[in-house]
Amino acid sequence: MSHPPSGPSPHDRITGPHPALLLLRGYADEDARTVASALETLDDSALDDTYTYLCAVMDVTLRLALTAQPAARDVGRAAEQAATAAPPHDEFAFGQAVRAWAAGDTEALTRAADADLPGAVHLPAVMTVALGVTVLDHDGLNALLNCLPEDPR
Repeated sequence: MSHPPSGPSPHDRITGPHPALLLLRGYADEDARTVASALETLDDSALDDTYTYLCAVMDVTLRLALTAQPAARDVGRAAEQAATAAPPHDEFAFGQAVRAWAAGDTEALTRAADADLPGAVHLPAVMTVALGVTVLDHDGLNALLNCLPEDPR
């Protein structure tokens, strides 16, 4: 006889699109309300899962950016635009971190993400949207987001 898992999985509470996709779509649409609601009910385990998913999506986007080699100023501008949907206390820091990374400061993202887990979750979303918009434009980024699995588990 098989037994159910001993406790609930953090994934059991997630219904509908993965919070990472909600967060990415919120930043892509510059929709602060969607950005705020994407993570509001997640515990640390679900935030960690969301961070992992965002890093995987960011990796794909980074590979596209390395191929296209967008101008640092364009990535920085797109990051500042996407970051307008970030929580107010993070908006400036996120835009500046991505701008610094685009200009060659590879430690900028690490420094900005070290503050706390929720902030660390937002940062790869801003980075992914900035790179995606710069390399693919808004329609291309939305097409990429539509190709991602809603539940990667």
